[in-house]
Amino acid sequence: MSYRPENNEYVTSDLSEFGYRELDEVKELLEAYSSNRSSLFESYFDDEGIYPMFNKYSGCVFLTNSDYQTAMINGDGELDIHFFTPYHGHEGFADELREQIDEDWHEDDIEFLKGYDILDDDDVYRWQKAGSIDIQVFKDKLINSEFEFDEDDLEEMYELDFIDDDELKSLRSTLENNIDTPTTLEAEKNNVASDIPVR
Repeated sequence: MSYRPENNEYVTSDLSEFGYRELDEVKELLEAYSSNRSSLFESYFDDEGIYPMFNKYSGCVFLTNSDYQTAMINGDGELDIHFFTPYHGHEGFADELREQIDEDWHEDDIEFLKGYDILDDDDVYRWQKAGSIDIQVFKDKLINSEFEFDEDDLEEMYELDFIDDDELKSLRSTLENNIDTPTTLEAEKNNVASDIPVR
C-alpha cells in the first residue's frame, strides 16, 4: 500500500465513500493515534495535516499527512509508519523491510531507511556483503573450516542470516572438536569489506 499524489484517483478522504468496514478501521486508527503509537511513529511521523484515507484499489485504510507519509496498525497493534521506499518502491513496516533486504536493493532505498534509523551497521554490512561476494561460497568456507572462528563469530553470522540453524549447529560442533584452521574469520571479513564496491 502506498499513497502518492499521482495515485490520488484511487484514494479518498471523503467519508461518504467509506463502507462500514473502512469506518471501523478509521476508528481503530484514531484510537491508536490517541493512545498506542510506536516509537518510530512518535519520532518520525510529521504531525502536520493528519487525516484518514481510503485506497479504493487496495482496500487499505490509513492515516496520512501533508508529507504523504502513511501510518497503519502494525502486528503489535500499534500505530506505525508504513513505508514506501523511493527507488524500487519496497513497502512494509520497518521490521518487514529489514527482512527483505538483499543484493538487489538500491542504495537510495538503503539510505532512505537509514534516515529513519531503521538500519544499523550490521544491516548495511549484510547488504554490502550480499552484493559483493557469493554468500554460498562464504558459507562453504566456514563449514569446511577454512576460517578460524569463535562463538561470537557464529552468532554474528547467524544474526546476519548468513547461516541457518543447521549450519550453526554444524559449526558449533566444529568448535567443540577444536579443529585448527589457517585463516581468521575477522581477517576474511576485513578483506571482504575492503573489496566492497561503492554503489
